[in-house]
Order: sequence, then structure tokens, then C-alpha cells
Amino acid sequence: MRRSTKTACWALTLAVLAATPAPAAEPDADPHQLEVAGFPVVGYNSDHGLALGLLGTLTRLHPDYDPHRWRLDGLAVVSVREDEAGDIEASRQKYDLELDLPQFPTRALRLRLRPYFVLLKVANYYGLGNDSPDWDGQPEDVHQFEHLDAGLEAELRWAMTDALSLFGRARGAYDAVQVYPGSALARDRADPAGPDVRGVAAHDLAVLRLGALWDTRDDENDPTTGSFHELSARVGGSVVDDFAYTGAHVQGRWYLPVWGEHLTLATRAVADLLGGHPPIYQLIWLGGDFNLRGVPEGRFAGKVRLLGTAELRARFGQFRVLGPLPMRAGVVAFVDTGRVFADYADDPALDGEGLGLKVGTGGGLRLRWGTSFVARGDVAWSPDGDGLGVYIGVEHVF
Repeated sequence: MRRSTKTACWALTLAVLAATPAPAAEPDADPHQLEVAGFPVVGYNSDHGLALGLLGTLTRLHPDYDPHRWRLDGLAVVSVREDEAGDIEASRQKYDLELDLPQFPTRALRLRLRPYFVLLKVANYYGLGNDSPDWDGQPEDVHQFEHLDAGLEAELRWAMTDALSLFGRARGAYDAVQVYPGSALARDRADPAGPDVRGVAAHDLAVLRLGALWDTRDDENDPTTGSFHELSARVGGSVVDDFAYTGAHVQGRWYLPVWGEHLTLATRAVADLLGGHPPIYQLIWLGGDFNLRGVPEGRFAGKVRLLGTAELRARFGQFRVLGPLPMRAGVVAFVDTGRVFADYADDPALDGEGLGLKVGTGGGLRLRWGTSFVARGDVAWSPDGDGLGVYIGVEHVF
């Protein structure tokens, strides 16, 4: 059975340690030094259970490079939980490395390389469309499948001006999906007249994404004014399996100071489009802590997603508790709304009739520590959800 409360706590203590700005360097510190650090990962997520792991980082400093000459981050996390039979299972495994090369190969460029491996045994699929069933009263795995994703991602970003940058991102991967017997995915796959289900057999995947970013925010981590916009297009496909697809993403974020830095109205509008025949795991999802709070993660899926969010963020005065770094508490009130379409043709059987907007609303707490770390705790409710959604993590939702 599905749980009535969703929680997501991904290594909050780790994030504080890793994201808190380091003290100012001593005057005689080596400007070319190699910084080595490692942190334990302890987290919890009601979908995946208890997460345990380790994060390590190597950073080579250089006076001619900002913020560093290069940085290598490594993460290994295994999540375990008790399944419906009472057995302990490894519900999620994640291993990745990320190499960051600022000003490479020229000062206007920045290169990132990331090999990764993710095995998720509880990926959600309730069916296609804005009116997919909630499977209430059914075993939990009726709306789940297993997904293995391993590959290499490379991103090159070109800063054209202080606000405008272009980027290209390429990914090559090996993917495999295991369909659970009797699940919603198994039923859709077996139905000749049902949705077009692709990407189930083990296969290769290649994805290329090109786009532009416009960023005038006063603070990347906790903005109070400015805007952030993205326009990108992507194409993906497989040589082994029978699918190829295209996609487009348009996003606008605006931050309006209502009362200086103390009260900010943050808004977001997003449109995502898919064309062709995407694999099941590349569908556009709605639900979860980063797009529709109060609704289970991956609750709705399709080829089109429209999303809007408004947050009123209040910040209180600074204080110090742990060390010299300033802390600042705040509260937020928010409304998320959106919907998906199974495809571009009108299909009331999958998408329902009428406007069909899903809504989640709630409030939360924020805690900023130093200049680059923001802790987030939200509680949300939605008439399309499964009780209250509780989300504890790091960074603003947008």
C-alpha cells in the first residue's frame, strides 16, 4: 500500500558540511594547494528508505582560476528499505563522479564530465495521461518498475556575457527496465490498443541537448531579485532498441522584491514537450518535491507538461549559532499547479476533460547558513495527492 506521507531527507548534515563556505585562507596559504575532504551520507526517503554512503572531493586551487583549477566529486549511496513482504531490499544504488574544469579550454568555457551508475527498483509509473488511476488499494509494485541507468555525461558552457550563456550537453548510457508482473506498465505494454511503451529491453541511449541561459539573479542560491530563463532542445535515441525522440524545454523564473531582502515573490513557469517515441523513463513526469508538492513523485506522465509555481519567501534577521558563519531563518508559502498531456491529440480517456489542473499548496521553513547553503523543509497538501507531503532537503525548489 502507498504511504500517506512522503518524506525526503537527502543527507542534510552532509550538505551543511559540503556547502558551507570555507574560512578565509591564511595569508601564507599555498594558492596551488590540493584540498581533500570526505563526508558521510545519511538520509531517508519514504520511497527508497534509509540512505547510507560517502561523498569525497578533491579540489586543486590556482590563483589564475575562479573558483578552482579543477574539482573532482565522488558519491556512493545505497538506500535500503523493508518491502511489503517484510524483507530488507536495496531499493536504490547511486554511484557517480563529477569533474569540473572552469575556464577550460579557454576562459569563456567551462567543462563538466560525469560518469554515473543508478539502479532504482521503485521507479513510479501510474499510467499515461492527466487522468491516470491512483491504484488505491493495490499492492505497491502495481505502479512501479525497476530502472538501471549507467553512462557518461559531458557539458560545455560558454559565457557570452555576464547574463547570457550557451551550453551543450551530451550523454551516452546503457539502460535497462524490468517490468513487474501485473503492474500498470505490464498492462500497458501488453495492450495492443494501449499507450506506446518503448525502451523496456536493455539498450543503449544517446542524448544531445543544446540551449541558452539568461541569468540576472543577485544570488544563485537564495535570490531576492532578477530572473533566470532557459530555452533548450534535445534529441535522443537508441541503436539497439526501436525508439527516437526530440524534446524542448522552456523555463522562466522571476524574483520580485516586495519588501527589500525581507520579502520576495518568486514565480516560475515551465513548458516541456516531447516528440517521437521516447522510452518509458524519459517521459515528462509531474509530482514530487521539485515540481508539484503534495502529489506523489511521478504520479502523472506524458509528452507535454505545463507547470506554474508561486512562492512568497520571508526572511528574518541574521544570527550565529555554530561558528562564525551567519545564519538566517525564513518561512515560505507556496502554490504549485500544472498538468500533463499523454500526447498532442485530444484523448479524454487518458487526459480527462476540462482544464485538468493539479494543485498543491503549503508552507515551509528555510535556513540559510553562510552564503551557499539553504536548508528546506516543506509540508504540502493536494486533492490529487495521498495525504500530506513532507519534504526535507537542500536548496530552494527554484
